[in-house]
Amino acid sequence: MQANRFIDPGAVHLLGRIDPVGSHADLDLVAARERVSELDAFVLRIILPIMTAGKIPIVIGGGHNNAYPLIEAASTVLKHPIDVVNLDPHADCRPLEGRHSGNSFSYAIANGFLKYYTVLGLHRARNSESMLKYLDDHRIHHTFFGDYLMDPQLFRSDLHNFLASGNGPLGVELDMDVIRHMPSSAFSPSGMAIEDGRYYLRRILGSSRPVLYVHLPEAAPNTPSQGRIVGKALAYLVHDVISVRS
Repeated sequence: MQANRFIDPGAVHLLGRIDPVGSHADLDLVAARERVSELDAFVLRIILPIMTAGKIPIVIGGGHNNAYPLIEAASTVLKHPIDVVNLDPHADCRPLEGRHSGNSFSYAIANGFLKYYTVLGLHRARNSESMLKYLDDHRIHHTFFGDYLMDPQLFRSDLHNFLASGNGPLGVELDMDVIRHMPSSAFSPSGMAIEDGRYYLRRILGSSRPVLYVHLPEAAPNTPSQGRIVGKALAYLVHDVISVRS
């Protein structure tokens, strides 16, 4: 990226990365979920001082399990539950059965860290009936990618209406699974364009709503060529966040 009138590198601090320790292949289900809980506590410890200092962390990579400690950290700093918007083919509100990447938001709701959850662009074929019932029972606002296929302007209208519906601090989630042909944990040949993801971030970061964090999880390249695709895509998304907020 170029340092020019659109981006101020001096406004950005690179903290580092979290590397996995050892192999998880031999863990049973209980041990794996305990390991995720340990990661929750580790991410919370890292993120809390950043949010306390009034900075906006941009968290890249890993699974969507990391949404939970981000929400907990923001709620802890503000001393009240927060709102979260998520662009994602999956709602990630699975049962409270031990921590994993599919239940960050249901855990955050159950533990009082998440007040209003909005998820845009769900895939009808990728969410169980019990998941859809959870969304209905908890009055979670959600939209479907299939409707955007029929009316391409509906996505922008839904996002506009969401931003107009409140003014509280906001956690921003963009699951890379939502972008078609993106090398990710749940690769899909059908989905939103990278330009839709960029619009989503730029529209939210350019609004009047205070943004607490930006989370870009679930990219999963397996080859050098996939790594170049993922790296460039994430670079565009990060540039959009920084350039709008600089």
